[in-house]
Amino acid sequence: MEAETQALDAVLQGTSAHLAMFTRMQEAVEQGILQKQDEIDKEAFLSLVSNTKAHILKLQSLECHFLNATYKPDDVAALGKIHRELSTRLEQVRVELMDAQKRLSVYRGLGPGFKDQVAAFRRLHQQLLDAQYMLESFKALNTDLQHGATDMQMDGDDGDFMTGTF
Repeated sequence: MEAETQALDAVLQGTSAHLAMFTRMQEAVEQGILQKQDEIDKEAFLSLVSNTKAHILKLQSLECHFLNATYKPDDVAALGKIHRELSTRLEQVRVELMDAQKRLSVYRGLGPGFKDQVAAFRRLHQQLLDAQYMLESFKALNTDLQHGATDMQMDGDDGDFMTGTF
């Protein structure tokens, strides 16, 4: 029984060490992302602005071509449809731009202390998950040990369990 207890302790220590290493690696990745999130958001925002400007310039460069060309009724209908689609897309891009600006301002408004709060919350959450996992593992192991001990220790006389040391 002592060998089983030592084996169980070794398994629990190994599992705890593995979970601790995993937690540290996850925290390092999350901290790296959090520290760079404002730069990531800024780059995404600037990319959207650049793409929007490029599409507007492209549309403006084609405007002269559209104005100087001679069109048939089918061409005019097709150009009307293209104009409506481009206008719709322009509005969608403007809405996306406003959303990105709002998200960026919210992130900036949280202040530098927000990173520490998120990191503390994630550590606490992981500790709770680890404790829950270990408790569930211990309960399952305890149940297995009790069932194993129960099956082996039945007293043949009256069906009661034997008392004393094993």
